[in-house]
Amino acid sequence: MKTKMLLRLSAAAIALSASAHAGEPEDLAALKKEISDLRQEYDARIADLEARLKAAEDSKAPASQAAPVVASAPAAPAPVEVASAPPTPVSRPPITQSAYNPGIAASLQGQYAYSQRDPSAAQIPGFPLSDEAGLPSRGLSLDESEVSFFANVDHRVYANLTVSLDNNNDVSVEEAYIQSKSLPGGFTLKAGRFYSGIAYLNERHTHDWDFVDAPLPYRAFLGNQLGDDGIEVRWVAPTDFYLEV
Repeated sequence: MKTKMLLRLSAAAIALSASAHAGEPEDLAALKKEISDLRQEYDARIADLEARLKAAEDSKAPASQAAPVVASAPAAPAPVEVASAPPTPVSRPPITQSAYNPGIAASLQGQYAYSQRDPSAAQIPGFPLSDEAGLPSRGLSLDESEVSFFANVDHRVYANLTVSLDNNNDVSVEEAYIQSKSLPGGFTLKAGRFYSGIAYLNERHTHDWDFVDAPLPYRAFLGNQLGDDGIEVRWVAPTDFYLEV
């Protein structure tokens, strides 16, 4: 409303200026009277707004200056007998997430071999070769395939079971062992049936090899791979270079 009033005053002032330049005294007197009326109306509205604002402020004063209310302390509640509930049994999670759900891995392996010489007649002079140390047979064949089950028994022991299926469809337990995980002093203990940790490649299964047949020293001295039932103790020396016994 204030904006509307100011617009009316501005329009009247513009018209008054235009009439002054035009030299019309009657219209000039009429415009002066209209401006005077508008100014009185504007002042009256301002005074009304100020009066209403003061009345609103006065109406809030008694509420803020009211006498303070003193709250009386509530009476103590009567004691209530609470029956003790039996303790809720706490379900403990298994020691490891895979305690009853071991990891399972399957390795399927096949090969194709082509050789000019008869693989069955292969020899290493001075060393008797076992059947496993021989060369792969010619043509297509299903090489050794494996199924492994492994899990952490707890935070101290790891267990592994590997069952293999060879080219002659014979099933055998290739590895079944437990291994320590937290012995002090750099020691590790393994017990059961496993590939020995001797040499670098002996522990690796054939499906991990980047070649078809084992290197010559492994074939000659270890019969391809050395694996048996027993106990193995390893020790990693606390040196700047890697030394394992």
